[in-house]
Parts: sequence; structure tokens; C-alpha cells
Amino acid sequence: MRDFVDTLPLRLAAVVAVLVGTVCLWNGFDLWESAQRIGITFVVLLLAGLVVRRVILPHLSAAADGKPIAGDEDAAASTTVSDAPVTGKNVNVITPGTPIADLLRDDKADE
Repeated sequence: MRDFVDTLPLRLAAVVAVLVGTVCLWNGFDLWESAQRIGITFVVLLLAGLVVRRVILPHLSAAADGKPIAGDEDAAASTTVSDAPVTGKNVNVITPGTPIADLLRDDKADE
């Protein structure tokens, strides 16, 4: 989710700028005037998206850490962490260079 939120302002600004440019050129505006409107639209939406992202990302990281978000006491009361021991055997790590045979082998052979 974080990767999506990281790139969302840039993607949204680019798509809207393309739409503005298309509408400007369709309506017969000069090429340079359309380019100016595209640039202004892109910069304004990118800056607005970065500000919104700056507000959203702390809430996402706090929710991922299990910390309560400011003003959300009900969510903090309902969050529980299991006390079960962690063995580490249920974690799969795929590193670059891992052979395909190792990825496709049966996990029951490890037990």
C-alpha cells in the first residue's frame, strides 16, 4: 500500500496534465499555451499530492506499527497482539539468486 501512496501524486498529476493538454489542443489553443497549462497543472497537482501524502503516510505507518492514530481511541482498544511464540519457520525469504528448484520444492521436506 505504501508504494501505491508514494507514487500516487506523480501518477495523478501526470494523468490530469495529459487530460488538460488534450482538452486544450482539442479546443484549438496554441501549442505553447497548451504546454504552459499542462506544466502549471502538473506542478500544482504534484505539490498538492505531496502535501496530502505527507499527511497520509504517518497514519499508515502508525497503523502498521499497531500504534493508535491520534483521535482514534476505539481502534487502539480493539488492537491485540498474539502472545504465541514465533519460531521463524513460517517465514519464506526469497533472495536474489535463489535457484528455481529451491523455490518450487515441497515445504514438508523441511519439517
